[in-house]
Amino acid sequence: MFLPLSALLHRIREIRQQPLGRAYVPGAVPVLLMLLILGLQNVAYFSRHLLSDGIFPHDFLLTYQALPYYLVEVARLGGDTSWIPFQGMGYPTYMNLQNGFDYLPIRMLSWFGVTYSFQVAVWMQVLHVFAGAVGAAVCARAFGLKWWQAILAGIFYQGFGGFYSNAQHPDIVRAFAFLPWLCAPVFMPWSDISKGQAGVILTLPFWMFMQWTGAYPGATLAALLVLGAVTTIRIWADANTRTTGLCILAALLAGSFLAGMTILPALLDAHEIRRSTEVGKMSYDYLVPSDLLSLIFPITNDRLLQHDLSMRSLFVGLPVVALFLLSFWRWCADLKWPLAALVLALLIACGLLHPLLIMLVPQLGASRFVLADYRGIIGLVMVLMACSALRLREDHPGRMVPLLPGALLMAGGCWFFAEVASADWVTWNMDYVICCVLAIGCIPLLMLIRPLPAWISRLALVAALIAAGGLFLLALTYLFGSTLIAPRRLWQLGVLVAVLAIFSARMRIYLPHLAALLLMCGGAFYLHYLYAIPAHGQVPTLLALLIPFALSAVALWCLPGPGRWLAPVLLVGAAVMNWAAVHWEQSYFLARPADGVSWVEARAGKFSDTRPRLIEALRGQRCRTARRDVSDADGVFPWNGYYTGEYFMRDYSGPLKLGRHLDILASDSGRAFAQQAWHMLALRGSVSSVGGTLELEGALPVDAACLGSSTASERIRVHLDAPALVVENEIYWKGWTAQLECVDCSADQGKLVRLDAINAGGFRAWQLPAGTYLMQSRFDQPHRM
Repeated sequence: MFLPLSALLHRIREIRQQPLGRAYVPGAVPVLLMLLILGLQNVAYFSRHLLSDGIFPHDFLLTYQALPYYLVEVARLGGDTSWIPFQGMGYPTYMNLQNGFDYLPIRMLSWFGVTYSFQVAVWMQVLHVFAGAVGAAVCARAFGLKWWQAILAGIFYQGFGGFYSNAQHPDIVRAFAFLPWLCAPVFMPWSDISKGQAGVILTLPFWMFMQWTGAYPGATLAALLVLGAVTTIRIWADANTRTTGLCILAALLAGSFLAGMTILPALLDAHEIRRSTEVGKMSYDYLVPSDLLSLIFPITNDRLLQHDLSMRSLFVGLPVVALFLLSFWRWCADLKWPLAALVLALLIACGLLHPLLIMLVPQLGASRFVLADYRGIIGLVMVLMACSALRLREDHPGRMVPLLPGALLMAGGCWFFAEVASADWVTWNMDYVICCVLAIGCIPLLMLIRPLPAWISRLALVAALIAAGGLFLLALTYLFGSTLIAPRRLWQLGVLVAVLAIFSARMRIYLPHLAALLLMCGGAFYLHYLYAIPAHGQVPTLLALLIPFALSAVALWCLPGPGRWLAPVLLVGAAVMNWAAVHWEQSYFLARPADGVSWVEARAGKFSDTRPRLIEALRGQRCRTARRDVSDADGVFPWNGYYTGEYFMRDYSGPLKLGRHLDILASDSGRAFAQQAWHMLALRGSVSSVGGTLELEGALPVDAACLGSSTASERIRVHLDAPALVVENEIYWKGWTAQLECVDCSADQGKLVRLDAINAGGFRAWQLPAGTYLMQSRFDQPHRM
């Protein structure tokens, strides 16, 4: 049943001895190997969250957890989730497109009776990052790359900075996770579609549906705009593949239509959101030149990077940046479509096209962080083009050795990253960064000089990378105030690597043993650095660096031909070290214990204590009590309504800025009326006399008693001596109706069964006849067939 160990080792040797990309590997083996490598990298990156009760900070602990938790609990009890009565004076669930409940994995929690606890939320986010890495590998494979290159793409994309700087925003993390699955059919070659590529197209509606229901709406609109535009251009440019393009465009639209039940009602009522009236007038966060530093550097320097901390990072790592530039030298026609998406995303993110687009599609202007919405496309395309630079041409097999010293120097340059945020940029660091950018940026230009012999061009590539690596080491020496490597030794090393590069480029020889020795020396020095610097002297840091590095080396060694496995291993090592130096210690990635779950439980209580109170409120046996308005100084968790069933005046969800809520809060009389316990008043005048602001002067109490309420319904007993317009201190929304059951009324009113609510200055009003009635009011989501 199982192969003997000797036979297995013999098969591995046969695979390694075959030319790169031509070894026969059973179809399931690369897939399982990809899942294993990316899974181990995922566990290493999130080891503190999975094994040590770590958690993501800030908003992750607030609305992003409280609201889905509440909706899951309501659904588990069989309650109505269409209306949320406890927060923000009550509001319809569908107006908060970031509530997450229509997202299939969260909806499944209620089906299987699983509570959306903090631990479950962490696991879901970690798995989404893993799904994004697998999607990047699938995207690269569909694009036509070899399996080992596709695995590299997954490794690189799993380090994308948006997953970590935006760790507090689960819906933005989901947007980055779904993006590769959406991009795969748009970027791949459309001629001679294979079964795997056809499968990518067939699953596109599912991923588009998941994007709409689970991801941040701004990022969803950005992805749909860019991918739809690129698909349309490809359809117009190539008549031979027009059918495939139309199928992809139809799949994108089909996924959007599937999500229509979630997004369409909110779009039809978009005028209710105050931000919709501010489109084009808000202060938008566009990409500026200094943001390019976040591709490889930490993002904690507030003097250079002026955006919100969570929205800054474009991080992909120095290996990806270097290979991305190299891809212009190894240009192929298939790269033009990912590059077109990159250029379009950059033009919008920079603010050049955005003002024009929001005039055509106003919904694109509802998100203030334009850079954040389009950076996922920028990062993914850079990763895809970087891995495409590793493709070998048939006429120049094995000419990858010049990348080895470059990758080694990239790994050495990571020593500098951990301290760069605290350095004095004004005096010399900007000059240093400019030198590095120019040195690496000249590579594509040097490679385009066709009259030069090929080996001279490769030598120029190696020289530029050596220059960048030398600058990193010298900068590190300056920062630490000690000589880590003498300039003379640095020059000797540079000359040695240059000489070896000449031989490798001219004679096609491989130097894996020497490169491996240099790698081990560099790795040992880096470990010494981690222990020498107190901020980094931690065992988890070493595991995060060494485990994925070592396992990737072993796994990737089995795929390519002899000697060539060292290049991707070095690139992986450099990328992992770069990622760890930039993100591992950052507070935006891991909440401090004092700011984590214990902080929430100290204010909101533990789930075991608050759940009975919430269940009691959901059973509908009591009526609404007075609403509470809290501030930061009150020491009360502002989202307690989702945990305990208490009533609050405000909802602190960022996107939920409903106009009538804000108008009521701005009016002293309206705010006081809404804050009281439930009651009714009879207004003077007719319906037509009730204007935009509710006038309570002269209003009379009504003989009404609340018999009970649930999440989306109320039971009231009311008596009126004469017909009157009565108003509850509850928010009006289209969809509230009432059914009257006569207890003591005139004969001509006995058949009255249904009333629609009336908007009275933002409050819910009813035109009631005389008599005594049992009034059953309920909310049904509007705009549904």
